[in-house]
Amino acid sequence: MRSKKRAAGALILVAILSQFSFGCTPGASDPSRPQISVLDNVFTPSTVTAPVGAVVNWSWGGTQPHNVVFSASSGINSSDTQTSGSFTVQFNTPGTYPYFCSLHTGMVGTITIR
Repeated sequence: MRSKKRAAGALILVAILSQFSFGCTPGASDPSRPQISVLDNVFTPSTVTAPVGAVVNWSWGGTQPHNVVFSASSGINSSDTQTSGSFTVQFNTPGTYPYFCSLHTGMVGTITIR
């Protein structure tokens, strides 16, 4: 009887713990792999600070088309205009990199590489 209670308790504990993420999601808490959501008229988060060599990933989740555009002087290619999918950039030089969606005024973000 006692072993059944322990087993039941262990199963409950496993069920509770399975509801939490302990950094197992790739990029979720890894500062060298920041994740940015491209939603309807907002980048979330809009500001990211990451180390040199970081790979930043933008993932589309809204219903409207958006793009990620960097200034030509940054030397970073901009994304295609899209409604789904992702876009990734590796930042190898320290600095501040503002970006925006060319389709939606005020939809802006900044990547700071240190």
